[in-house]
Amino acid sequence: MPRVIFPKIVYTKPRFYNVLRSFIDSSLKDEYPWNTGVILPMTHNAIFTKEGRWVLNVCHDSAVLFTDNYEQVISYSYLDGRTFLSVDKNRYEEVDATVYVLADPPVKFQIPLAVSDIIRKLGVYREALNEAIPPNFLSCYGKCW
Repeated sequence: MPRVIFPKIVYTKPRFYNVLRSFIDSSLKDEYPWNTGVILPMTHNAIFTKEGRWVLNVCHDSAVLFTDNYEQVISYSYLDGRTFLSVDKNRYEEVDATVYVLADPPVKFQIPLAVSDIIRKLGVYREALNEAIPPNFLSCYGKCW
């Protein structure tokens, strides 16, 4: 039976909302250039770039999504079995499926973006990194996002 919930809404800048929407809506097909990550030298971080839209920095236990000019939009980390998420400088812990992101002020054709969908998509990129470089293969030579 369908159900109705009262979700928690996270409001963000319209520009950040549009970056998140682009990230979620971007295809995961191999042929798209943003699905090829580049390992940063002397780290175990990979950078994925959708030119003119977003930049994703992925580490084994975290991911940070930036605008195309490196303003931080969202960061996700998984430490000691706990999930941490920051959206536009607001920090959340143990985010569940009832949290959604909206722009304030609203943008044209806005729909609520499920944080669980964002985390799931970030996980796809983290898994790609983990397949390329197992977490115990390299030590981090600096701060791992």
